[in-house]
Amino acid sequence: MVEVKKPKNKIKYLIIIQTIVLIISVFINISLYFYYFTTKDIIESILNKSKEIYNLKSIILLSNINIGKVFNNRELAIGFWTIIFIIFALSISSVRKQLQSLIKTMFNRKLILWYISMVLYVFGMVFVLFQIGFWKVSLLKETIFWFLFVGILLSFRAVDKAKDSQYFVNLIKDNIKVIIVVQFISNLYSFSFIWEVIVVFIAIFTSLLIAIVDTMPDFQNKNGKILKNIFNFILVGLGLIILSHSIKTLVSNTDKIIIPDLINELLLPPTLSLMFIFYAYLLAVIASYELIFIRLQFNKTIDDRYRFFLKLRIIIFCNLNLVRVKNFIQRSKIMTSNVRSRADIKQLFLNYKANDK
Repeated sequence: MVEVKKPKNKIKYLIIIQTIVLIISVFINISLYFYYFTTKDIIESILNKSKEIYNLKSIILLSNINIGKVFNNRELAIGFWTIIFIIFALSISSVRKQLQSLIKTMFNRKLILWYISMVLYVFGMVFVLFQIGFWKVSLLKETIFWFLFVGILLSFRAVDKAKDSQYFVNLIKDNIKVIIVVQFISNLYSFSFIWEVIVVFIAIFTSLLIAIVDTMPDFQNKNGKILKNIFNFILVGLGLIILSHSIKTLVSNTDKIIIPDLINELLLPPTLSLMFIFYAYLLAVIASYELIFIRLQFNKTIDDRYRFFLKLRIIIFCNLNLVRVKNFIQRSKIMTSNVRSRADIKQLFLNYKANDK
């Protein structure tokens, strides 16, 4: 008969694990016994804080926040017209039908990964600025506005339009122009809410008219140019009125201005944009790689045994060079080449170098 061996090693390991768990439990109990009052105070303080957070009085106080102190009249006016537009759009049945597919597209798995990566990167930027003493909680609203209206748009444009590093050089130049100071002063003070609703409406309506004149074939003539100049003149005049009002208010309130906070508020948007350019560049490179690999996936001239090795060689060759990634398919002639061996893969990179002139 064959003697069955008992699993002595397993029993030994179980005994060791149980002994360790027992020692840890004893240590915790002894600690709690000797530090009873300290532990009790910590638990009570945590419970008290929890009660404060969920206390009805706290909720009432939070509900009484004056929205006018958080947003200025111009931001409220933009919000007003945004709500009007959303209500009008949702009243159209065709828009409501397309809304579901739009939401599905927005929450695509790849887009969710993009949202998460972008939010984490922005959190990292804010953390760095906070550590060096530049960012404060008072700049939270401006940071959120920058993220929603600049950061997301900058990402989309980088993926869609960036073909080389010159695109990002131009972004850097755009963020160090004097016009940024003018824009900041213009938005520093606002009119009354009613006047801001009127001003925002005129600005949006005039901008839409300019877009129509630019795109409609019927306006691609001399009369169209005259109309465009008139609309641009209206926008410039509106901008000058807003700027003069802000300068006048700024001069009359110099004693109430905190210079360091004002400088931080001025420099925050361009600083965030400059720091965000690195992320936008990486996003453009990754999107270009993904486009290459999607096209290669459907290329039947590539042997499946060499697909992974080919992708690895492309990444090593192109690395973070956006120009190489963007032009690899065209210059390597990969879509018209048979890839059946490592020698064929090597030839692709020779093709690229030969056409890289």
